[in-house]
Amino acid sequence: MVMVMVTSLTVRAEHIVGGTIGIGLQDFESFDGEELGVSDGINTELFYRYMLSEYFGIEAATYAGTGGVLNTLGGVLFDVQDMRYTGVRGSVYSQVYLSQANKLFAKVGVGQSHLKYKVTNIWNQEPSREVSSHGSDMFVAVGWGMDFKSGIGVTAEYQYLPIQEMTVNNISIGINYRF
Repeated sequence: MVMVMVTSLTVRAEHIVGGTIGIGLQDFESFDGEELGVSDGINTELFYRYMLSEYFGIEAATYAGTGGVLNTLGGVLFDVQDMRYTGVRGSVYSQVYLSQANKLFAKVGVGQSHLKYKVTNIWNQEPSREVSSHGSDMFVAVGWGMDFKSGIGVTAEYQYLPIQEMTVNNISIGINYRF
C-alpha cells in the first residue's frame, strides 16, 4: 500500500469588487490659508482590485462624498455649506493575514477629485460664493478585513484624503466579493 500525502494551499482569488460607505470629518481651508471650518460628512466608494500576489494588488475606485448633519446646518454654525466631492483614484494595495480569514491592509494612491461647496460669511452680509476646484491628491487608507469561504468579505477602514483645500478623514465599512 502506497500512501500519497497532498497538501493544499489556500487559493485566493485575483479579482475583487466591492464598495464602502462611511462617515467622517472634513476640515476646510481656503487657498489663502484662512480656516473655514470643520464639518461631518458621508462618503461612498466602489472599487475593483486585481491581486498581483497574495500580499499585493492594484486598485481602481470611484468615490463621492457630501456634507452630513452639521454641514446641512452650516448656515447657523459654519462658513461652508452644500459641500460635495467626486473622484476616481488608483492605488497600490498591500495585505497581511493574521489568520486564515482575518487580515490587515493598507492602500496608498492618487485621486483625481472635483470639489464643490458654498462659502457664506455668517458674521456679516457679504454674498455667498460658490467654490469649485479640480485636482490630483494623495490617498491613504488602513484597515481590517475578514474573508469568508463564499467569496464575500467585509472591511472596516480609516481613509485620509486631502482634496485641494479640504482634508477628509473617514471611517468606512465595506463589503466585497472575490472571484
